[in-house]
Amino acid sequence: MNAVVDVLMKFFGGFIIIYMSLIIVAYTGMLIFAFIEIRKQYKLDKTASDEDYIDASYYKPLSVIIPAP
Repeated sequence: MNAVVDVLMKFFGGFIIIYMSLIIVAYTGMLIFAFIEIRKQYKLDKTASDEDYIDASYYKPLSVIIPAP
Protein backbone atom coordinates (compact mmCIF):
# COMPACT_ATOMS: atom_id res chain seq x y z
CA MET A 1 0.00 0.00 0.00
CA ASN A 2 2.84 2.35 0.85
CA ALA A 3 4.49 1.75 -2.54
CA VAL A 4 1.27 2.68 -4.36
CA VAL A 5 1.01 5.94 -2.45
CA ASP A 6 4.65 6.74 -3.26
CA VAL A 7 4.09 6.13 -6.98
CA LEU A 8 0.92 8.26 -6.98
CA MET A 9 2.67 11.08 -5.13
CA LYS A 10 5.59 11.05 -7.59
CA PHE A 11 3.21 10.96 -10.57
CA PHE A 12 1.01 13.81 -9.39
CA GLY A 13 4.03 15.79 -8.17
CA GLY A 14 5.66 15.50 -11.59
CA PHE A 15 2.38 16.34 -13.32
CA ILE A 16 1.93 19.47 -11.22
CA ILE A 17 5.50 20.61 -11.88
CA ILE A 18 5.14 20.11 -15.65
CA TYR A 19 1.71 21.78 -15.70
CA MET A 20 2.88 24.80 -13.72
CA SER A 21 5.99 25.12 -15.88
CA LEU A 22 3.82 25.21 -19.01
CA ILE A 23 1.52 27.81 -17.45
CA ILE A 24 4.48 29.99 -16.43
CA VAL A 25 5.97 29.77 -19.93
CA ALA A 26 2.61 30.65 -21.53
CA TYR A 27 2.05 33.67 -19.29
CA THR A 28 5.64 34.83 -19.78
CA GLY A 29 5.14 34.66 -23.54
CA MET A 30 1.93 36.67 -23.31
CA LEU A 31 3.72 39.22 -21.12
CA ILE A 32 6.50 39.63 -23.67
CA PHE A 33 4.01 40.11 -26.51
CA ALA A 34 2.08 42.62 -24.40
CA PHE A 35 5.24 44.62 -23.69
CA ILE A 36 6.06 44.68 -27.40
CA GLU A 37 2.53 45.91 -28.22
CA ILE A 38 2.66 48.55 -25.46
CA ARG A 39 5.98 49.77 -26.85
CA LYS A 40 4.44 50.07 -30.34
CA GLN A 41 1.49 52.02 -28.94
CA TYR A 42 3.85 54.31 -26.99
CA LYS A 43 5.80 55.20 -30.13
CA LEU A 44 2.62 55.80 -32.17
CA ASP A 45 1.61 59.43 -32.72
CA LYS A 46 -2.11 59.34 -32.03
CA THR A 47 -2.90 62.79 -33.46
CA ALA A 48 -1.22 62.08 -36.78
CA SER A 49 -3.25 58.94 -37.40
CA ASP A 50 -6.58 60.73 -36.75
CA GLU A 51 -5.86 63.87 -38.76
CA ASP A 52 -5.69 61.94 -42.02
CA TYR A 53 -9.33 60.85 -41.67
CA ILE A 54 -10.95 64.02 -40.33
CA ASP A 55 -11.46 65.67 -43.74
CA ALA A 56 -12.21 62.48 -45.65
CA SER A 57 -15.33 62.73 -47.80
CA TYR A 58 -16.50 59.19 -47.12
CA TYR A 59 -16.94 59.85 -43.39
CA LYS A 60 -20.31 61.34 -42.52
CA PRO A 61 -21.05 63.18 -39.27
CA LEU A 62 -22.81 61.05 -36.71
CA SER A 63 -25.29 62.13 -34.05
CA VAL A 64 -26.37 59.79 -31.31
CA ILE A 65 -29.71 60.53 -29.68
CA ILE A 66 -30.38 58.69 -26.45
CA PRO A 67 -33.92 58.82 -25.06
CA ALA A 68 -34.32 59.94 -21.49
CA PRO A 69 -35.59 57.32 -19.03
